[in-house]
Amino acid sequence: MVLYETIVIAKPGPARKTMNLLKSMIDVILSSGGTVRDVSVLGDRLLAHDLKGKDKHRYHVGRYVQFLYDVNPRVKPKVKRTSGLHSESLKTYFHRQNDLTDEAIAYRRTARMTTPIVSPSERNADFLAALRQAKQKLAA
Repeated sequence: MVLYETIVIAKPGPARKTMNLLKSMIDVILSSGGTVRDVSVLGDRLLAHDLKGKDKHRYHVGRYVQFLYDVNPRVKPKVKRTSGLHSESLKTYFHRQNDLTDEAIAYRRTARMTTPIVSPSERNADFLAALRQAKQKLAA
């Protein structure tokens, strides 16, 4: 089995629709004997350029989702097809990994820090104080 990382850019909107996309991809992976190591919703981000959805609308914001999974290489086209045919998917990137789980987790942390949407857990006083200090250092 090979470790893959897949980044899916989904339409922003209700979480239920995004969960349907995630569930369909996870079902394909698990039904073919693969294992899902991690699924992370990295948040909604402004896109560098507009992406056209299957509904012919152009989207300026996308919801990034990261999958880490082990699967037989022959199953990758099925996963790609499943994400490509789903109405919520805007774009999908596949990367073959050298079992670098620690680096992928570090990427996820970095990506979480750069998202414009702040989760309620990050609204605490310590986090805001750290942001103010970083802003002051950049201004100096």
